Amino acid sequence: MNQLTDYGASNKIPGLDGNSIKLLMDKSSNGILVVKDNTIVYANQALADLFEAEKQELLGKRFTDISNSLLGNAAPAALERYFLLLDSDSTHDDEEYEFVDSSGRVRKISVSADVTKFGEQSMVSIIIRDLTEQSAIEVVEKRVHEAEKRAQESMNSIQSNLDRAEDLLRESESRFRSLFEDSPISLWEEDFSRVKAYFDTLRGSGISDFRKYFDEHPDELRKCIHLVELLNVNQATLDLHDVESQEELIKGVDSIISEGTTDAFKEELVALANGATHFRGESEFQLASGKFRDLLLTVTIPPGHEDTWDRVYVAMLDITERNRAKMMLHREREAYRLVADAAVHSEDRADLCGRVLSGLIETLDFDLGVIRLLVPEESKLQLIALEGVDQGQVKQEIDMESSDGANMLVARTARTKKPILAGDVHISDETQNQMERIQELGIESLISWPLLNANNDVLGVLNIASRGRREFVDLDRSFFDTIADLLATVLERQITEEQLRNAEEHFRIVSDTVRDGLIIRRNDRVVLINDRACEIFGYPREELMEMTVIELACPEERERLKRAYGKMRLSESELTELEFWVQRKDGSRAFIKNRYTVMMNDDGSASHFIIITDETERKLAEEEVKAARARAEFFNDLMAHDLNNVHQGIMTSLELLLLNPDLPSHLKNKLQAALEQVKRSLELIANVRKFSVVDEAARNLTETQLTGVIKTAKDAIINAFPTKDVTFITEIDENYCARADEFLIDVFYNLFHNAVKFSDSEDITIEVKADRIVHQDLIEISVTDYGPGISDEHKESLFARLLPDRRSGSGIGLTLVKRIIERYGGRVRVEDRIEGDPTSGTKFVLQIPECKS
Repeated sequence: MNQLTDYGASNKIPGLDGNSIKLLMDKSSNGILVVKDNTIVYANQALADLFEAEKQELLGKRFTDISNSLLGNAAPAALERYFLLLDSDSTHDDEEYEFVDSSGRVRKISVSADVTKFGEQSMVSIIIRDLTEQSAIEVVEKRVHEAEKRAQESMNSIQSNLDRAEDLLRESESRFRSLFEDSPISLWEEDFSRVKAYFDTLRGSGISDFRKYFDEHPDELRKCIHLVELLNVNQATLDLHDVESQEELIKGVDSIISEGTTDAFKEELVALANGATHFRGESEFQLASGKFRDLLLTVTIPPGHEDTWDRVYVAMLDITERNRAKMMLHREREAYRLVADAAVHSEDRADLCGRVLSGLIETLDFDLGVIRLLVPEESKLQLIALEGVDQGQVKQEIDMESSDGANMLVARTARTKKPILAGDVHISDETQNQMERIQELGIESLISWPLLNANNDVLGVLNIASRGRREFVDLDRSFFDTIADLLATVLERQITEEQLRNAEEHFRIVSDTVRDGLIIRRNDRVVLINDRACEIFGYPREELMEMTVIELACPEERERLKRAYGKMRLSESELTELEFWVQRKDGSRAFIKNRYTVMMNDDGSASHFIIITDETERKLAEEEVKAARARAEFFNDLMAHDLNNVHQGIMTSLELLLLNPDLPSHLKNKLQAALEQVKRSLELIANVRKFSVVDEAARNLTETQLTGVIKTAKDAIINAFPTKDVTFITEIDENYCARADEFLIDVFYNLFHNAVKFSDSEDITIEVKADRIVHQDLIEISVTDYGPGISDEHKESLFARLLPDRRSGSGIGLTLVKRIIERYGGRVRVEDRIEGDPTSGTKFVLQIPECKS
């Protein structure tokens, strides 16, 4: 380390001696390594923490010798760059590497290096940043995700720039100058020595609470601002304030000092007065150009200047766009929420539009607005909602072709389908013909936005206005485009529902007398669904209206249906008949046959009739035969060869290889993974054998005490996973008895085994509870885990491992559970631990007949 301090002393860095350089390097959050003649002469604590090493153990070691232990698989590439650096005496830009640390975790780092010469000696300084934890954001609507992504990218960029600015303020003076001038961050070099002297005087007079002092003497704060001497600024500062020179900037200092600036400066001075050498805060600043921007202020007193304050570095980062993106994101979420709430709770179109308009005006801080909907038969825009303006101040109807100055803006928006955003109505071309009416209402800015349906037809016009001027940007246009789309979608749905109600009056008598289900579609919209169709599909009519055939189909049927519809479109032909499985709302399945008929209407449009026949009983009979055959083929195919002996041989060989102490770690990991797969295969074979035994064994059910069975299964799980801490929480009455047999242990073992196997944690909690279902003589037992959970689309297929198309499945443990429970005359189902949240964990619910005393 003496070589580092000697280096600092020999180069005579103004304001920084060798000890200051070492202090900066020691406190750096990035890993720093200094190598001289291939020998490590310095390593800071951040680097030692990153590689889980002792700092003193690294010093004096040859860099090339310990690279493998530090960087693992990333060492060859890093060494290659290191030798290239030595040969070229140049700077090595950031390179990213991945390596596996001692815990087996994949780490990602960024490495930069630089050769520094002094005299005939040279040192290689290496800076390593840990990038492992970096990730991108998240939720729900696509536009929210995009906004979050933009905000996150902005924040990442800001953080990167801040890191760079802070590095600049702490680097040696020789490198600082060039980086200072070229930095994209606004940097100020200032002298606070007169402020320091002033503070010392105040302390001498008994002042200790500087915040209170400045609150009581605001003029003294402005005095302190003028005590600061500006030494230097970089080009980015001049660009930020839109001035040509430092002299011009100094002349405009008084205009920069606003209320927001003063508050930020007060916080900065209070922090420095209390002994801080680093301060960060954000506030709105008025630039020399007169513009207001949100700036992130970073103030640093470098080492060696703490007693005099004669050198202070200030970085200003423009975060206006970041704050605007955050504000827009919050605004979008609120607007989406209010449209969604209005859609759920509104009784009709007028109520919907009134709720949305009121919410938008409040959320966006506008003053007034109206919504008009088109009456197609009359080509008129009819007033349906207004806010902030009296009913008598607006016309009830506006003709689409109106050229009247007071109404032309709304009519033109509807005709052209193009929105109008006027941040200042006095200079906007679109508003000049309506200025008299605009002035009557005191409007300074307005928005007129068309509401268009999925076919780009006009549904109406949304108008909101403010009595203050606004600055509209692209984000505003994108926001209103989304809100208008959402509102139009909800309106279109309500219009469709009204049309459906009218159509149902004409077809209800006929359709409800039909034995089969009937759905009628016109212009790509459902206009009628009869009661029998609702009964077959198991959904209420209002939900069925919004669902497609693909959504109704069982997951395994969807790709086949997509191909069938795609083939129909390519051939421009009509489907005549289609059979497939559907999934009802209650989770049950039905096999249906759809027959399709097209009828041309008088206006040239087509009505599509879909007749639905429930063929479930016939299909189940067919599939029962297929399933029995598939099961027999499955067992014969799986057990045709002595798989168990083969796997035992493989497992023994792998275990012997793993006993070799000289085995490289990367090979050991691969062999361990292979061994786990062999064990999993043996487990599968055991379950298959158990399945066969269950099918063949006589049904001899006896009184079985639940607590004893569960304890046996628990003990087996704990022995099977010795490296994991498995905790069982049981709430079961010791008197509970079920009508079961010896296979009940396998049920709980498989459920417990899955809970442990699929958990990423080493600490696992499993809850087992039981209650009586009195009137059904059943005991309901729940087994709940806190693992990754099971998605809704996979829940149904959990118990279907023996179907012909499921031979590629990885195991039959849950199928065995289902078969055993059904053997007892019981039922099994899977749920989310927290209803509606599949990621919260899984709950298996068993219902088993209770023993009657």
